[in-house]
Amino acid sequence: MATGGMDPADLIVEVTETAATADLQRTQRILWDLHRKGIRVAIDDFGTGSSSLSRLKDLPVDILKIDRSFVMGLPGERAAESMTAAMIELAQGLGMVSLAEGIETSEQRAFLTERGCVLGQGFHFTKPVTARDFAARYARRSRAEPRGGAVVRKLRRAASDR
Repeated sequence: MATGGMDPADLIVEVTETAATADLQRTQRILWDLHRKGIRVAIDDFGTGSSSLSRLKDLPVDILKIDRSFVMGLPGERAAESMTAAMIELAQGLGMVSLAEGIETSEQRAFLTERGCVLGQGFHFTKPVTARDFAARYARRSRAEPRGGAVVRKLRRAASDR
């Protein structure tokens, strides 16, 4: 990162919930080392593993990624609504940013944003693109907004609130 001039805060390492809790002491050491270097950590597929919530509070996590299996039932499926709202509130309470995976409709996006989920990904925003198409599409934005633009600003603001 230093030789490439990359800001560590622009790097996000994703760890699945299951992997993060498999060997808790080792995971804590590694994630705290990344955290001290300024690298952001995301817990992926949250809600699908068998981890304990008490373990989550001991990890330096910046982003809690809500698994698409919960988002698929939004809005309208009572259990999915309740669980997703609880995960968003949990992330907020622990000083994390919530990110919902698998957003496919404007109704899902509205449900999530109304409850405080500030980041999302899914077909609602764009279909998968090749690396070449991505570079062509976002090169203009990266020159106008260096280091990740609005998303990085949100993550930095959330981290400073910790």
